[in-house]
Amino acid sequence: MAVTGGGTGVGIASLINGTCDVATASREMKSKEMELAAKQGVYPKEFVVAHDGVAVIVNQGQPD
Repeated sequence: MAVTGGGTGVGIASLINGTCDVATASREMKSKEMELAAKQGVYPKEFVVAHDGVAVIVNQGQPD
């Protein structure tokens, strides 16, 4: 088994072209990606396992 990285687009492309069975992504698949997958006989199932959170922290010493 091999594990590689490259981002959401690489993972989805690998899933579509059959070079992986499981891909991670930070977004839902686009409709065009779903169409490409279906043309390849791949019907992905998406599972949300977490949501990102963003916190903006600023030094108190910064001027307004």
